Amino acid sequence: MADTLYSPTHGNLHFSMRALGAQLFKLWPFMAIIFGALLTWHIGIQIMYGFLGEPGVEQSARASRFALMMTMRVTYFMFILAIVRCIQTILDEREASIGGRIISSFKTDPMRVPRGLILFAIAAISFVWLQTNFMSVKTTIPEIQPFYLDEAARGWDRALFFGRDPYTLFAWLYDMPYFFDLIDKTYTYWAAIIAGTWVYCFVTEKMERKRRYQYLISMVMLWLLAGNFFALLLSSAGPCYYGPITGDYTAYAGLMERLQTIHEAGFVNAYDYQGMLWEMYENPNSRFGGISAMPSLHVATSLMLLILFRKTPIARELLVLFNITIYVGSIILGWHYAVDGLISIPIVIFCWWAGGKLAAKADGYISRRERAAAT
Repeated sequence: MADTLYSPTHGNLHFSMRALGAQLFKLWPFMAIIFGALLTWHIGIQIMYGFLGEPGVEQSARASRFALMMTMRVTYFMFILAIVRCIQTILDEREASIGGRIISSFKTDPMRVPRGLILFAIAAISFVWLQTNFMSVKTTIPEIQPFYLDEAARGWDRALFFGRDPYTLFAWLYDMPYFFDLIDKTYTYWAAIIAGTWVYCFVTEKMERKRRYQYLISMVMLWLLAGNFFALLLSSAGPCYYGPITGDYTAYAGLMERLQTIHEAGFVNAYDYQGMLWEMYENPNSRFGGISAMPSLHVATSLMLLILFRKTPIARELLVLFNITIYVGSIILGWHYAVDGLISIPIVIFCWWAGGKLAAKADGYISRRERAAAT
């Protein structure tokens, strides 16, 4: 169903402001689910800290700064998204010029800009809270459940790939610096795309309302379940840390030597971040970011993006390539075992299904109120 939440205003400023408040207030069922989940998650973290002890102030401050930095990267993503939208508009001969559409939109709905700004602020606040909750638990994983599954994960990988470590199947990419650099940068800027999509789903009115909020609710569930719950249950560090965690430095020596060689010849974001995270891991007072391999949130959230835009031409095709790049990157950059991404798939499917159930109830409530108001 189309997004019927908003209707044109009538030029009266007082009426417009009241209408703006009413339009935003109608979204409260969705907001209650999202912020209620974040609050419950936060309370659970405080209870956990009651048993483990409070984290260092430095850690908490870094978590907030990192989440804020991820939100600020939205600008980059939104700029790219705007370009794609302009291209779609130009290619569609049935639509008026871009400038004409903007003017027409402002005349029919003068509250569109302030409404968008308020929703942008809500999106930023909720994303910072989401990331702060996630990081607060992730950094404590080694204290709650020390890494124990790396050797088993490597065994599963070798069983699936006929006795070979998966990264060896993509060894040719190490000899293609431009492609390797593209994969490394894509893996790094994944965070900007995830943050940008979060904001986009709050602000846009182009996409079906239920689908947008289904994505947002599902993402909260995904970060909680895959990022915290299953990360604790399946506690593992990943191939790049296999040596210091298990004592077997030969298993992934070939992988780490290739990454080091490429890094010394140019620069590899992943290799640099891996060293930084290990230094923080060894210094709990400044621990931030956390180490966790299984399941892969990069793969999980990328798949969730594809599900969200599966009905959108161009974006859908680009996201198929993006998902392939992220999955291959998770392996050849040393962050994940191949099984980490595969284990993420059923978790994503469950979160999308459960998020859809909750979003449908909220959207149904809003739609009934809108129909009642129209009669």
